[in-house]
Amino acid sequence: MLCLTNRQWVIVHEAGKRALEVAQAGFTDTLSVELTVVLLYGKLKIGYAGKDRSGSSVCYFNTVMEGLYAKVIEQVLNSIDGVWPPSEERDKRIMQDLKDWPLKFRNYGWFHLPPGSMLFNAVNWPTVFGRFGREFAAAGALFLTDRHLMVITEERSRSWFQKKDDRTRYGAIITYLPLTRISGFRIQERRRFRILELEAQAAHGAEKIQVLFATEYEKEITGLLREAFQQRTVNR
Repeated sequence: MLCLTNRQWVIVHEAGKRALEVAQAGFTDTLSVELTVVLLYGKLKIGYAGKDRSGSSVCYFNTVMEGLYAKVIEQVLNSIDGVWPPSEERDKRIMQDLKDWPLKFRNYGWFHLPPGSMLFNAVNWPTVFGRFGREFAAAGALFLTDRHLMVITEERSRSWFQKKDDRTRYGAIITYLPLTRISGFRIQERRRFRILELEAQAAHGAEKIQVLFATEYEKEITGLLREAFQQRTVNR
């Protein structure tokens, strides 16, 4: 069960045959929201850092209910930023400015970027393959708006051997970070790819989120993140 009030969210789920686990946090302690959608399977994960407990809580759902959970995400993000009443308008520049992007990521941006957000910048990168078709980093995208940093990645394949033309993916992982929560970032170098490490911080703790991406996009991603910190200063 997932419940929202005007001050906090509460998730209750089964932890065994006769046990229930309850997680809750105020919006001031909420760090990030992650949505996973793969065919008929959906997962919502909320990261938080409170006085008594920190971590993340998860609830699972059938993707028939995806629209309802998308509304929940919008409400959580609006509550973090204190935006009321929320806007229902979507930034049409997503479809115009990103017309040369792969259709999948352009559509995900359109459907999942929170209404009322203004798109400032975006970067899309392809899958990174190594020898014998091994996948090092999944295809993905970064979206910067006036209020959020949104990361979209395909689920990474765990197979050691994979044909490049035989890698249909039916879902994605979408992570939302309010700009007011982002406290820092760094990029780690690997031989065939890079690792972006983002830090989200609230009053009582922090969490780190890692994103793997193609090496040749490091300059674009670094520029987008610097722009994000400039916008974060404006929001303050």
